[in-house]
Amino acid sequence: MKSTYIDSRRIRSETCLQTYYVVSIIAMDGFQEEYRELLRRIERNGEKVIYEKAFGNLAFENIFIQARATYGHEQPKYPYSYVEGGALEEESVAGIVLYTIRDDEHDSVEYMTSDGIPIASIYHVEGVRRAFITEEKKIYEALCEAAWVDMEALIRVIEQKGITIDNLVRAWVYLEDIDADYEDFNKMRRDLFLEWGIDYTEKSAVLPASTCIGGKNAYKPIMIQTYFVQRGEGVRIERMYNPMQNEADGMSYIYQPTFSRGMRIEHNGLREVQISGTASIGKSGITMHKGNAYEQIKQTLLNVGSLLAGADMGFEHIVASTCFFRDASDALLLDRALDELGIKAFPTIKVRAKVCREDLCFEIDGIACAAVREPKGGALG
Repeated sequence: MKSTYIDSRRIRSETCLQTYYVVSIIAMDGFQEEYRELLRRIERNGEKVIYEKAFGNLAFENIFIQARATYGHEQPKYPYSYVEGGALEEESVAGIVLYTIRDDEHDSVEYMTSDGIPIASIYHVEGVRRAFITEEKKIYEALCEAAWVDMEALIRVIEQKGITIDNLVRAWVYLEDIDADYEDFNKMRRDLFLEWGIDYTEKSAVLPASTCIGGKNAYKPIMIQTYFVQRGEGVRIERMYNPMQNEADGMSYIYQPTFSRGMRIEHNGLREVQISGTASIGKSGITMHKGNAYEQIKQTLLNVGSLLAGADMGFEHIVASTCFFRDASDALLLDRALDELGIKAFPTIKVRAKVCREDLCFEIDGIACAAVREPKGGALG
């Protein structure tokens, strides 16, 4: 019996092959060897890992770290994160997302470290420079201090590589105590955006997409990850609006969270949508279907579908996602909702986690990608 289920989605363009691997853990017995074999296969294919994100109980982080060591005990050079997003049925690793590229024109991926630990990948997709930056793995107890440590690491990386702050298109934030700290974090983010010159009003074209969810890590009360795409000629980066939801613009909205519902990136025949954390929140900004987990899940799916439709995309274009359930027993309702709405299953990891409001049962975030024109000379193999 297999210990893992791997859903891989490939996006081929003129010179680049991008692959998202969404690994669901079925059983811990045999997981390590199966996962190592996946990493070896990726290496044999000439793919370079950009990032690796794992969700699971913190007690199993060392098992995941051991599984990353494909040969002997040496750890890979690419950045990884491990967040406590509990598995649904038992104490274990819930799942892993791996994002890789193979670029025929820009062969190099540059990995950056802090104290010898990988924190960033600098790479190109169809000639456009991108960066993924994850957290500093250092112990800090205070929320504010920990957040600024990650932000300072971010600034250090982008300054060295000539990437400007207005290239920020997406953030992922995991708070150990989201019930207590969400409002304080949002104030810090607003202050930071003001310092950086990022407009967070409703009409702002540069307001990044974001997820903020409950999740512990082994080092500090917050983990921040960021994604940059360098703007330039022929690169279309725009904020997306969802006609079914209000804007979380940092002004009048509850908690003043300052993020866009999604960001659309398009260049050289590639289209990508970064889907912010989405829940059962409507046009008025209030929680819909309080106390009814099934209706909340269904409403959330409708909201995501509405956002994707704005980019002429659908659930079939989702290449990676995370479904967050406040109560693990509600996970069974997702398949029922997908069936009722006629949505085919998409790559996702299902985890137990607290959402930003106590009356929300469910949240989903993700990435959708598509090649919107055929690559010249045929698809990459």
